[in-house]
Formats: sequence, structure tokens, C-alpha cells
Amino acid sequence: MAEYLVRHGIARKISRAEAKRILDDCVERGLVQIADNKKNQPAIICNCCGCCCDMLLAYKRLGVSHTINPSNFISTITVEDCNGCGVCESRCPVDAIAMINDRPVINEVICLGCGVCARFCPTGACRMGMREEKPLVPDTMLEKLFLGSVHQGKTGNFIFDEPGRLTHRLMREVLNAVVKIPPVRNLLTDRRFYNRFLRYLEKTEKYEKAGGLSP
Repeated sequence: MAEYLVRHGIARKISRAEAKRILDDCVERGLVQIADNKKNQPAIICNCCGCCCDMLLAYKRLGVSHTINPSNFISTITVEDCNGCGVCESRCPVDAIAMINDRPVINEVICLGCGVCARFCPTGACRMGMREEKPLVPDTMLEKLFLGSVHQGKTGNFIFDEPGRLTHRLMREVLNAVVKIPPVRNLLTDRRFYNRFLRYLEKTEKYEKAGGLSP
């Protein structure tokens, strides 16, 4: 991604030392560090705020998706150490903390586990703990795209992707309607099922030609 942007004059090449300085500055400013949501071969890292980042704004409106997943951490509050200042509430980029009776209450469903609240807590009452259940992070770009299509109810678009063919258009509409049925969606997001399906897709000529979808 960086090489592409530099090659087209959109960005400039920098050293690792400058990149680290920029990253440190973004952390100090309370921005959220987000990499593209897959385990292998990440292409980007963003430093985002909850005010103007499209991804975080979508997360606040729509909740957890396969576009942005929470980290393995979650915010916790030690009530005895909290002075009720509200810094954690004002700093949270996804509005996961609300002050109720002068004490912060964390919505664990929404919490990204980004650590911004803990970083700026003046008393150390806010800390990061491990989640009981680790969020699923796709291994590859192909897995990420597939899970995103299921989440959005558009798996038909993912498979039947030739807009000019009538049969593809009809099959897209049928499959998209079927995917929205909860038992079907649950099946499609079962890793044992979709891993076999994705292995099959990766062997097809179309996806081999696409390249870059998997390591």
C-alpha cells in the first residue's frame, strides 16, 4: 500500500524512525491505532479519531462487524480509585463509556479495547484487562471479504460478481435473501464451514488470477 501511494505521488517515503515518531505522537494525542482487519500480511495502519474516521463512525452506528473488530483487551474501572472526572468518557472514540451517578460505566459490547481511556485516566482507575472470549480476526483478505459479505447480507455479490450476466444477477438476489436467514448466516460464519469453502475458491482460476487475496 505504501509503495503504491508513493509511486503515484500521493505520499512520500519516510524512514522507520520517522514512522515511529509519528506513531508515538498519534498515541500521545489519543488517536486509535487500526490495522486492516486480518492476521496475515497487513497492508496499512491508521491513526484514527472518533470524530471523522469513517470506520469508527460506522462502528459507533452499526456496532461490531467484520470491518472493525475489538482487540483482545477491554476497559475496566476500579471504582475505589475513580474520582469521577469523566476523562475516560470524553476520550472514548466510540462512546463506550457513560458517566452514571458520577461514575463511568463501560458498555462491553461496544468497547474497542483500544486503551485510550486507560492512557489518559489521571488516577489509574481505568485499566485494560483481557477479554474472556477473543474476537475472531480473519486470517486472509479473502476470509475478511467473505465474512464482510455475510455480515452485510451480500454474499451473492461476493460469489456471482459479473454484473452484465442475467443469471448472476438473479443468483445474487436469491443468495442474498437466503443469507439473511439467521440459521444460514450462522452456518456461513462457522469457521469449519467457510474454511472449506474458501479453500475451494482459492483454487479456482478467477481467484488465482486476482492475486493478493491470501498469503
